[in-house]
Amino acid sequence: RAYQTYQIGNPMSPTIFKNGFEGLSRDQGRVTDGKLRGDSCDCEPNLRPYRGDAEGNAGMCASSSEITRGVFEDIESCAQMCEETAQCNFFTTWPDGRCVAYSICTWQKCSDLACFDSSTFRLTSLGRYTDTRGNAQLFPVYPRRTLQGTPLECKACLSLYDDEYCRPQCGRPLNVPYLHWPGGQRCSSCIFAGNRMHEMTVLQEERVKACVYEATRHGKDPWIECEQTAQDQAGASAIDLFNGVSTHFLTECPGRYFKISGAVCAPNYHALDYFPMQVLSRMAAINDTVWSPGMECLNSLCVLVPRTECYVRLAVWPFNSNFSSAEGVLGMGYNGAQISGGVLSLVKVPQQYVMTDPLPWALENVSLEVWVEVGPVERITNVALNATITSSVNFGDDYLPGSMTDGDRVTYWSSQL
Repeated sequence: RAYQTYQIGNPMSPTIFKNGFEGLSRDQGRVTDGKLRGDSCDCEPNLRPYRGDAEGNAGMCASSSEITRGVFEDIESCAQMCEETAQCNFFTTWPDGRCVAYSICTWQKCSDLACFDSSTFRLTSLGRYTDTRGNAQLFPVYPRRTLQGTPLECKACLSLYDDEYCRPQCGRPLNVPYLHWPGGQRCSSCIFAGNRMHEMTVLQEERVKACVYEATRHGKDPWIECEQTAQDQAGASAIDLFNGVSTHFLTECPGRYFKISGAVCAPNYHALDYFPMQVLSRMAAINDTVWSPGMECLNSLCVLVPRTECYVRLAVWPFNSNFSSAEGVLGMGYNGAQISGGVLSLVKVPQQYVMTDPLPWALENVSLEVWVEVGPVERITNVALNATITSSVNFGDDYLPGSMTDGDRVTYWSSQL
């Protein structure tokens, strides 16, 4: 199965706490039983990681657009400062708690370590949940309100044929994400991940969510407080509608630390035999349940795949205290390679490297993921960026001396050629 550092949410125990039930922060490690909890807050944070470069180059917002700054313990507090500041749309944080807010974000590529250590966010709705490459994993479902025929006719067709052959009975599909990917550590829960939610209109969904938010803000049980709202808006009981904490669970994506990427709200495969089909789809029609056997694992991209396509972590070398893997594969450093401060440092000139004993596995169809930081000597930097330029002549407004080193392609001297 896909490797998981720890389980964040308990899928079969939606325990309600006095101060709310959803939280990704794990309360600085105080949550030890895996149950969902946290302070009352909006379960759909209005912020998402931002990278203003089409090629994905690391960088940060230009300081010329800075509005205000401060020092905070977490991303939530920094985001709150931005939300409460007029015209603030972006903010950047650092591990030491620094927070800088911006009105606009003119992207400047990183040229120093402080920039590479920063994380930039934009105040905006999360939108679709995506994998680690930014792509949404969508599945076609057929809400009853848009069916061409009856639900039984649609189900009968889907149980036998692929989606494209069932348009006369089912109509056009609605592509929805079954894999929920929260962006960041602010606050999220699987309560709204139940498939039944896909049968609702946008207005119905907003009314139900408003009820849940109001209940959690007052420390009340949403399954009790919102029973009538669920009946009025969805024609279903709150237990059936808010079953996301049982049909899903919070976990990490393989190889993506929780503090960096947040948690993923993944399907709880153990709920396969407990929850019958709640929304029409091919996989549900075949299996008559909320999930199919093809959604058993999260691969390295945080995409749901069948067990046959799932990978197994063979070994990991943290290089924080010795050269061996956590699984006991011995390693040795050569030419002065050493571990200092919990980090393996390798110098190019003496050709330092680490070699392990032969790996005791067949190495066919394997992936190797390496997280490295290039040292300042080898790092490519633009030494002329923003350097002071003086000139005794001025050819024209399109060829200002300062534009020679401002790093902006729009003002580049050859931009008109």
